Amino acid sequence: MLTLNLTNKKAKEVGSNDRIEVNALCTLIEGRDSQLDNPFSKEAQVNYIRIARGFFGDKVMHTAPPHRLLNASKGPLIAVPLKVLTRKTLGGIGFWASRPK
Repeated sequence: MLTLNLTNKKAKEVGSNDRIEVNALCTLIEGRDSQLDNPFSKEAQVNYIRIARGFFGDKVMHTAPPHRLLNASKGPLIAVPLKVLTRKTLGGIGFWASRPK
């Protein structure tokens, strides 16, 4: 888990976000990786990869074969900061919150 610890440390150096706990993240990643060997996986991402690879064009051109995220031979882990932008409304929360009782 040295690479996961190092990736988390570097991500914290770049940003001021301390909300990621390495142990919890490690547990999630190991859980996902353990589902790769299970043909009846409950992990949604693993299932979607398998479904996508069922189509010849996607198998050949678009999707990489599933592999463990913590496999050092597949390259280093990287941290990418994301900001979510959406146009979806929150279903009238502002209207109901400002409405007099």
